[in-house]
Amino acid sequence: MHRGLRYLRNLALALLGLLLVLGAVAAGVLLWPEAPPPVIGQNLPESVPEADAEFARRVAEAFPLPIRADALAASLDEQGFTVAGNHAFFGRGEFPCQREWIIRWEAEAGEVRAISGRYGRTCL
Repeated sequence: MHRGLRYLRNLALALLGLLLVLGAVAAGVLLWPEAPPPVIGQNLPESVPEADAEFARRVAEAFPLPIRADALAASLDEQGFTVAGNHAFFGRGEFPCQREWIIRWEAEAGEVRAISGRYGRTCL
């Protein structure tokens, strides 16, 4: 095969491969969009310090103390948080940043005695 034709064929195959990959990514985003943040973490201020303070306020308001640790964990799980031990986490990657909502608590004899919420954003 002539060199020029081989080059064009390889270029066409590379472009076709790129289009297939981009199409698959687009289909994945459209067909399986990321879950929105839990309601308690939605519509926070753009400023991270302000968002952190607002999220902490919402957590304290939503879960007045004392509360049973198992009831707290079940509620956070229902809202979409991943619960492990005495904390709950929800993360969302939106390139180039990662946003995180974290709720931690201290419990004694199955009853939560202290609770805190933190919001943060890390960018490349």
